[in-house]
Amino acid sequence: MIVNRWLTLLLLMASYQIGTAQQSQISLEARDSIVQNTASLFERHYVFPEKGRLISEHLHQEWKKGRFAQYSNPLRFRKALQLSIREVVNDPHIILIYIGGEKENPEPTPASYLQREYEKRRAMNFGIPEARFLEGNIAYLKITKFTSPELFAPVIESASNFLAESDAMILDLRSRGGGNSYTVRLLLSYFLPAKTHLFNWYYREVSEEIEETWTLPFVAGKQFLDIPLVVLTSEKTFSGSEAFAFALQMEKRAQIIGETSRGGAHTYKEMFPAEDFLLLVPIGQALHPQSQENWEGKGVIPDISVPADQALEFALKELKEVLKLHD
Repeated sequence: MIVNRWLTLLLLMASYQIGTAQQSQISLEARDSIVQNTASLFERHYVFPEKGRLISEHLHQEWKKGRFAQYSNPLRFRKALQLSIREVVNDPHIILIYIGGEKENPEPTPASYLQREYEKRRAMNFGIPEARFLEGNIAYLKITKFTSPELFAPVIESASNFLAESDAMILDLRSRGGGNSYTVRLLLSYFLPAKTHLFNWYYREVSEEIEETWTLPFVAGKQFLDIPLVVLTSEKTFSGSEAFAFALQMEKRAQIIGETSRGGAHTYKEMFPAEDFLLLVPIGQALHPQSQENWEGKGVIPDISVPADQALEFALKELKEVLKLHD
Protein backbone atom coordinates (compact mmCIF):
# COMPACT_ATOMS: atom_id res chain seq x y z
CA MET A 1 0.00 0.00 0.00
CA ILE A 2 1.14 3.57 -0.56
CA VAL A 3 2.38 5.25 2.61
CA ASN A 4 1.10 8.80 3.02
CA ARG A 5 4.02 11.15 2.69
CA TRP A 6 3.30 12.62 6.09
CA LEU A 7 6.66 14.34 6.43
CA THR A 8 6.24 16.39 3.25
CA LEU A 9 2.72 17.31 4.25
CA LEU A 10 3.80 18.37 7.73
CA LEU A 11 6.51 20.62 6.33
CA LEU A 12 4.10 22.26 3.95
CA MET A 13 1.40 22.68 6.57
CA ALA A 14 3.92 24.27 8.91
CA SER A 15 4.77 26.73 6.17
CA TYR A 16 1.06 27.36 5.73
CA GLN A 17 0.65 28.18 9.42
CA ILE A 18 3.53 30.65 9.30
CA GLY A 19 2.15 32.32 6.22
CA THR A 20 -1.31 33.10 7.61
CA ALA A 21 -0.12 36.24 9.44
CA GLN A 22 0.15 38.35 6.30
CA GLN A 23 -1.75 37.28 3.21
CA SER A 24 -0.97 38.32 -0.34
CA GLN A 25 -3.79 38.74 -2.85
CA ILE A 26 -4.28 36.27 -5.64
CA SER A 27 -5.18 37.57 -9.08
CA LEU A 28 -8.20 36.51 -11.10
CA GLU A 29 -5.87 35.09 -13.73
CA ALA A 30 -4.04 33.01 -11.12
CA ARG A 31 -7.34 31.73 -9.73
CA ASP A 32 -8.43 30.74 -13.22
CA SER A 33 -5.22 28.76 -13.69
CA ILE A 34 -5.58 27.00 -10.32
CA VAL A 35 -9.20 26.00 -10.99
CA GLN A 36 -8.32 24.67 -14.45
CA ASN A 37 -5.30 22.78 -13.15
CA THR A 38 -7.27 21.32 -10.24
CA ALA A 39 -10.01 20.16 -12.60
CA SER A 40 -7.42 18.50 -14.82
CA LEU A 41 -5.71 16.73 -11.90
CA PHE A 42 -8.98 15.20 -10.72
CA GLU A 43 -9.98 14.14 -14.22
CA ARG A 44 -6.63 12.40 -14.76
CA HIS A 45 -5.91 10.96 -11.32
CA TYR A 46 -8.96 10.62 -9.03
CA VAL A 47 -9.49 7.03 -7.89
CA PHE A 48 -12.86 6.77 -9.68
CA PRO A 49 -12.51 8.07 -13.28
CA GLU A 50 -16.18 8.93 -13.76
CA LYS A 51 -16.31 10.94 -10.53
CA GLY A 52 -13.05 12.63 -11.47
CA ARG A 53 -14.66 13.74 -14.71
CA LEU A 54 -17.72 15.03 -12.84
CA ILE A 55 -15.50 17.06 -10.49
CA SER A 56 -13.71 18.55 -13.48
CA GLU A 57 -16.97 19.51 -15.20
CA HIS A 58 -18.36 20.99 -11.99
CA LEU A 59 -15.30 23.19 -11.43
CA HIS A 60 -15.41 24.48 -15.00
CA GLN A 61 -19.09 25.32 -14.61
CA GLU A 62 -18.60 27.05 -11.26
CA TRP A 63 -15.76 29.14 -12.68
CA LYS A 64 -17.93 30.28 -15.59
CA LYS A 65 -20.67 31.24 -13.12
CA GLY A 66 -18.20 33.49 -11.32
CA ARG A 67 -18.23 31.55 -8.06
CA PHE A 68 -14.58 32.27 -7.27
CA ALA A 69 -14.46 35.88 -8.52
CA GLN A 70 -14.93 37.37 -5.05
CA TYR A 71 -12.10 35.46 -3.38
CA SER A 72 -8.86 37.36 -3.87
CA ASN A 73 -7.73 36.28 -0.41
CA PRO A 74 -5.89 32.96 -0.95
CA LEU A 75 -7.25 31.31 2.20
CA ARG A 76 -10.84 32.15 1.35
CA PHE A 77 -10.25 31.02 -2.23
CA ARG A 78 -8.75 27.75 -0.95
CA LYS A 79 -11.79 27.12 1.22
CA ALA A 80 -14.25 27.92 -1.58
CA LEU A 81 -12.47 25.68 -4.07
CA GLN A 82 -12.24 22.74 -1.67
CA LEU A 83 -15.92 23.13 -0.79
CA SER A 84 -16.83 23.14 -4.47
CA ILE A 85 -14.98 19.86 -5.04
CA ARG A 86 -16.62 18.20 -2.05
CA GLU A 87 -20.06 19.17 -3.36
CA VAL A 88 -19.51 16.52 -6.03
CA VAL A 89 -17.65 13.92 -3.96
CA ASN A 90 -17.75 14.03 -0.17
CA ASP A 91 -14.31 12.48 0.16
CA PRO A 92 -12.61 13.62 3.41
CA HIS A 93 -9.17 12.88 1.99
CA ILE A 94 -9.61 15.67 -0.58
CA ILE A 95 -7.73 18.57 0.95
CA LEU A 96 -6.45 21.80 -0.60
CA ILE A 97 -3.79 23.67 1.38
CA TYR A 98 -2.43 27.16 0.79
CA ILE A 99 1.31 27.07 1.41
CA GLY A 100 2.33 30.53 0.16
CA GLY A 101 1.97 34.03 1.51
CA GLU A 102 4.30 36.61 2.92
CA LYS A 103 6.13 35.51 6.05
CA GLU A 104 6.45 37.70 9.11
CA ASN A 105 9.53 35.76 10.13
CA PRO A 106 12.22 34.05 8.07
CA GLU A 107 11.17 30.55 7.12
CA PRO A 108 12.78 27.95 9.37
CA THR A 109 15.10 25.42 7.83
CA PRO A 110 13.80 21.92 7.03
CA ALA A 111 15.94 20.65 9.91
CA SER A 112 14.05 22.81 12.40
CA TYR A 113 10.75 21.60 10.96
CA LEU A 114 11.85 18.02 11.48
CA GLN A 115 12.88 18.72 15.04
CA ARG A 116 9.59 20.44 15.81
CA GLU A 117 7.51 17.59 14.39
CA TYR A 118 9.65 15.02 16.18
CA GLU A 119 9.03 16.83 19.46
CA LYS A 120 5.27 16.83 18.81
CA ARG A 121 5.35 13.09 18.35
CA ARG A 122 7.57 12.56 21.34
CA ALA A 123 5.07 14.55 23.45
CA MET A 124 2.36 12.00 22.52
CA ASN A 125 4.77 9.11 23.16
CA PHE A 126 4.91 8.51 19.40
CA GLY A 127 1.20 7.75 19.14
CA ILE A 128 0.60 5.72 22.31
CA PRO A 129 0.16 8.22 25.15
CA GLU A 130 -1.46 5.84 27.60
CA ALA A 131 -1.17 2.16 28.55
CA ARG A 132 -2.64 1.06 31.90
CA PHE A 133 -4.71 -1.51 33.72
CA LEU A 134 -8.35 -0.94 34.56
CA GLU A 135 -10.48 -2.73 37.11
CA GLY A 136 -10.82 -6.45 36.49
CA ASN A 137 -7.35 -6.86 34.93
CA ILE A 138 -8.56 -5.18 31.74
CA ALA A 139 -5.85 -3.44 29.74
CA TYR A 140 -6.38 0.03 28.26
CA LEU A 141 -4.33 1.24 25.29
CA LYS A 142 -4.88 4.69 23.80
CA ILE A 143 -3.82 5.27 20.17
CA THR A 144 -3.75 8.88 18.97
CA LYS A 145 -1.51 8.64 15.89
CA PHE A 146 -0.03 5.97 13.65
CA THR A 147 3.43 7.50 13.49
CA SER A 148 6.19 5.96 11.41
CA PRO A 149 7.02 2.31 12.20
CA GLU A 150 10.49 3.35 13.36
CA LEU A 151 8.98 5.57 16.08
CA PHE A 152 5.90 3.48 16.89
CA ALA A 153 7.44 0.00 17.06
CA PRO A 154 9.56 0.39 20.25
CA VAL A 155 6.61 1.91 22.10
CA ILE A 156 4.08 -0.77 21.15
CA GLU A 157 6.63 -3.45 22.02
CA SER A 158 7.09 -1.98 25.50
CA ALA A 159 3.33 -1.47 25.95
CA SER A 160 2.59 -5.05 24.89
CA ASN A 161 5.05 -6.42 27.43
CA PHE A 162 3.62 -4.19 30.15
CA LEU A 163 0.06 -5.36 29.39
CA ALA A 164 1.05 -8.97 28.73
CA GLU A 165 -0.93 -10.54 31.58
CA SER A 166 -4.23 -8.75 30.91
CA ASP A 167 -7.43 -10.78 30.57
CA ALA A 168 -9.07 -8.38 28.09
CA MET A 169 -8.16 -5.15 26.34
CA ILE A 170 -9.75 -1.85 25.32
CA LEU A 171 -8.16 -0.02 22.38
CA ASP A 172 -9.16 3.65 22.39
CA LEU A 173 -9.22 5.16 18.88
CA ARG A 174 -11.65 7.99 19.58
CA SER A 175 -9.19 10.69 18.53
CA ARG A 176 -8.60 11.46 14.84
CA GLY A 177 -5.72 8.99 14.61
CA GLY A 178 -4.60 8.78 10.97
CA GLY A 179 -1.05 8.19 9.85
CA ASN A 180 1.23 5.58 8.38
CA SER A 181 -0.37 2.55 6.73
CA TYR A 182 2.59 0.30 7.55
CA THR A 183 2.12 1.16 11.21
CA VAL A 184 -1.54 0.16 10.98
CA ARG A 185 -0.39 -3.23 9.71
CA LEU A 186 2.16 -3.46 12.52
CA LEU A 187 -0.42 -2.83 15.24
CA LEU A 188 -2.91 -5.25 13.67
CA SER A 189 -0.20 -7.90 13.80
CA TYR A 190 -0.39 -7.85 17.61
CA PHE A 191 -4.06 -8.90 17.53
CA LEU A 192 -4.43 -11.10 14.44
CA PRO A 193 -2.57 -14.27 13.44
CA ALA A 194 0.47 -14.07 11.20
CA LYS A 195 -0.23 -13.77 7.48
CA THR A 196 -3.83 -12.68 7.86
CA HIS A 197 -4.95 -11.08 4.58
CA LEU A 198 -6.09 -7.60 5.61
CA PHE A 199 -6.75 -5.52 2.48
CA ASN A 200 -6.44 -5.40 -1.28
CA TRP A 201 -5.39 -1.98 -2.58
CA TYR A 202 -6.57 -0.83 -6.00
CA TYR A 203 -4.99 2.16 -7.75
CA ARG A 204 -6.36 3.94 -10.78
CA GLU A 205 -2.92 4.51 -12.25
CA VAL A 206 -2.05 0.81 -12.08
CA SER A 207 -5.50 -0.62 -12.66
CA GLU A 208 -4.29 -4.11 -13.57
CA GLU A 209 -2.35 -4.57 -10.35
CA ILE A 210 -3.63 -5.31 -6.84
CA GLU A 211 -1.43 -4.61 -3.83
CA GLU A 212 -2.12 -6.94 -0.92
CA THR A 213 -1.61 -6.16 2.76
CA TRP A 214 -1.04 -8.99 5.26
CA THR A 215 -0.19 -9.10 8.93
CA LEU A 216 3.47 -9.60 9.76
CA PRO A 217 4.95 -13.06 10.38
CA PHE A 218 6.56 -11.81 13.61
CA VAL A 219 6.27 -8.94 16.07
CA ALA A 220 8.46 -8.04 19.02
CA GLY A 221 6.80 -8.28 22.42
CA LYS A 222 3.53 -9.91 23.43
CA GLN A 223 0.72 -10.76 20.99
CA PHE A 224 -2.92 -10.76 22.07
CA LEU A 225 -4.59 -13.35 19.87
CA ASP A 226 -7.15 -14.84 22.26
CA ILE A 227 -8.27 -12.31 24.87
CA PRO A 228 -11.50 -10.31 24.35
CA LEU A 229 -10.95 -6.99 22.56
CA VAL A 230 -13.00 -3.81 22.33
CA VAL A 231 -12.21 -0.87 20.04
CA LEU A 232 -13.62 2.55 20.95
CA THR A 233 -14.55 4.91 18.10
CA SER A 234 -15.98 8.39 17.67
CA GLU A 235 -17.18 10.52 14.78
CA LYS A 236 -13.61 11.90 14.65
CA THR A 237 -11.99 8.47 14.15
CA PHE A 238 -10.46 8.66 10.66
CA SER A 239 -8.30 7.04 8.02
CA GLY A 240 -5.65 4.81 9.62
CA SER A 241 -7.69 4.36 12.80
CA GLU A 242 -10.68 3.36 10.68
CA ALA A 243 -8.57 0.82 8.79
CA PHE A 244 -7.48 -0.70 12.09
CA ALA A 245 -11.01 -0.91 13.50
CA PHE A 246 -12.49 -2.17 10.23
CA ALA A 247 -9.94 -4.97 9.88
CA LEU A 248 -10.60 -6.25 13.40
CA GLN A 249 -14.34 -6.02 12.86
CA MET A 250 -14.23 -7.92 9.57
CA GLU A 251 -12.10 -10.64 11.13
CA LYS A 252 -14.59 -10.83 14.03
CA ARG A 253 -11.69 -10.25 16.38
CA ALA A 254 -13.01 -7.20 18.27
CA GLN A 255 -16.24 -5.54 19.26
CA ILE A 256 -16.54 -1.91 18.11
CA ILE A 257 -18.21 0.39 20.64
CA GLY A 258 -18.87 4.10 20.21
CA GLU A 259 -19.86 6.25 17.24
CA THR A 260 -19.75 5.73 13.49
CA SER A 261 -16.36 6.92 12.28
CA ARG A 262 -15.70 9.65 9.71
CA GLY A 263 -15.44 7.49 6.57
CA GLY A 264 -12.11 7.89 4.75
CA ALA A 265 -10.79 4.73 3.07
CA HIS A 266 -8.73 6.22 0.24
CA THR A 267 -5.03 6.79 -0.12
CA TYR A 268 -3.88 10.02 -1.72
CA LYS A 269 -1.12 11.62 -3.72
CA GLU A 270 0.23 15.15 -3.25
CA MET A 271 -0.10 17.37 -6.32
CA PHE A 272 0.44 21.05 -7.04
CA PRO A 273 -2.16 22.97 -9.08
CA ALA A 274 0.04 26.04 -8.45
CA GLU A 275 3.31 26.74 -6.68
CA ASP A 276 1.57 28.01 -3.56
CA PHE A 277 -1.16 25.36 -3.34
CA LEU A 278 -0.92 21.71 -2.33
CA LEU A 279 -3.75 19.37 -3.34
CA LEU A 280 -4.33 15.89 -1.94
CA VAL A 281 -5.96 13.76 -4.63
CA PRO A 282 -7.23 10.29 -3.62
CA ILE A 283 -5.83 7.77 -6.12
CA GLY A 284 -6.50 4.36 -4.54
CA GLN A 285 -8.91 2.46 -2.32
CA ALA A 286 -8.67 -0.38 0.17
CA LEU A 287 -11.12 -3.29 0.02
CA HIS A 288 -11.50 -6.22 2.35
CA PRO A 289 -10.39 -9.32 0.38
CA GLN A 290 -13.48 -11.41 1.21
CA SER A 291 -16.31 -8.90 1.44
CA GLN A 292 -14.92 -6.45 -1.17
CA GLU A 293 -16.14 -3.68 1.13
CA ASN A 294 -14.58 -0.72 2.89
CA TRP A 295 -15.63 2.21 5.07
CA GLU A 296 -15.43 5.04 2.52
CA GLY A 297 -18.24 7.54 2.92
CA LYS A 298 -20.11 5.48 5.53
CA GLY A 299 -17.54 5.02 8.28
CA VAL A 300 -16.92 2.01 10.48
CA ILE A 301 -20.31 1.23 12.00
CA PRO A 302 -20.01 0.18 15.65
CA ASP A 303 -21.42 -3.08 16.91
CA ILE A 304 -22.79 -1.13 19.87
CA SER A 305 -23.62 2.54 19.29
CA VAL A 306 -23.13 4.83 22.28
CA PRO A 307 -21.95 8.45 22.60
CA ALA A 308 -18.17 8.62 22.39
CA ASP A 309 -17.80 10.12 25.86
CA GLN A 310 -19.65 7.10 27.32
CA ALA A 311 -17.91 4.42 25.25
CA LEU A 312 -15.13 3.60 27.73
CA GLU A 313 -17.52 3.13 30.65
CA PHE A 314 -19.80 0.98 28.52
CA ALA A 315 -16.92 -1.13 27.17
CA LEU A 316 -15.57 -1.75 30.66
CA LYS A 317 -18.97 -2.95 31.81
CA GLU A 318 -19.32 -5.24 28.76
CA LEU A 319 -15.90 -6.81 29.24
CA LYS A 320 -16.49 -7.45 32.93
CA GLU A 321 -19.61 -9.40 31.97
CA VAL A 322 -17.66 -11.37 29.34
CA LEU A 323 -14.88 -12.21 31.78
CA LYS A 324 -17.40 -13.57 34.31
CA LEU A 325 -18.50 -16.05 31.66
CA HIS A 326 -14.89 -17.20 31.39
CA ASP A 327 -14.47 -17.79 35.12
